[in-house]
Amino acid sequence: MSANNIPGRLHEPIRTYLRKNFISLNQDIAAEEAIRIIRKESDSNTINYFYVTDEHLKLVGVLNTRILLTADASAKLNSLMIKNVETISDNTTILETCRRFYQLKLLALPAINEQGIIEGIADINIFSKELLDAAEQATVDDIFESIGFRISQLQHASLPGVLRLRLPWLFATITSGTVCALLASMFETTIMAFAFISFFLAMILALGESVSIQSMTVTIQNLNFIRPTRDWLFGALKKETLTALMLGLACGGLVGIFVFLWLWILKAALVIALTITLSFVTAAALGLTIPTLLHAYKLDLKIAAGPLTLALADMLTILFYFSLARILL
Repeated sequence: MSANNIPGRLHEPIRTYLRKNFISLNQDIAAEEAIRIIRKESDSNTINYFYVTDEHLKLVGVLNTRILLTADASAKLNSLMIKNVETISDNTTILETCRRFYQLKLLALPAINEQGIIEGIADINIFSKELLDAAEQATVDDIFESIGFRISQLQHASLPGVLRLRLPWLFATITSGTVCALLASMFETTIMAFAFISFFLAMILALGESVSIQSMTVTIQNLNFIRPTRDWLFGALKKETLTALMLGLACGGLVGIFVFLWLWILKAALVIALTITLSFVTAAALGLTIPTLLHAYKLDLKIAAGPLTLALADMLTILFYFSLARILL
């Protein structure tokens, strides 16, 4: 694999590089027969995991070598195998495969087709150091996508090039800040009557942004490994919003108690606690849905996801905060 072609190769499907000389064993055979087959077919030059299949050749488990060697000779493999097998699709890209190796700390992964049949083994030995370094760089880029550019784009860019790459997301922040200022001006009377609510604005905005960044980062990472569906989105949205709700109640309650002990104004404490809770739920939902929608419409996550998510989170937080203040105070 040429070093010059590595960045492009990262997005090729892994099927081209799969190892075909792997050992698969039928789940209905006994341990004694399995050991005989392994001794006959094992290749000392390759990393060996022993995969178990059913009568239709579908992958159903993997054997732990220690368990196999110490099991009763007549024990069937279906009673010895580990059923939860980490796999990849034969359509998985090389980059995604590298990430799976890094996350799971495995030396090989079976690649299966749509019918669940093993097409081959992705072996850590097929990856050169240059390829692994390129995959690591791509993972770092995912983190920087959340603020609007790739670090690899900056490494060899000229000063004008750096400015061209970094200015767009700063303009997005300026735009959202201007909108937030306009929204705040709509509540000028409320702010003047209850000046203390401005004391907590920076903290409330920072908390909401933190939650949106957390959700967005997790979502972008997940989108590298899955093909999002409507069911997945609804399930992930339910989980993320419930988590954000619990976090919001905890943080909002803590800050609300502090506000009450400082100002002795129960309604002020309630406004801030409710705002934090609502902003957490909203920010988490935005951090999940915006990258997912951009991905679904094949738009560029690295430019739009971070600025758009943070801008909407800030604007909605401002709207929640001052609206609750006007209603309750």
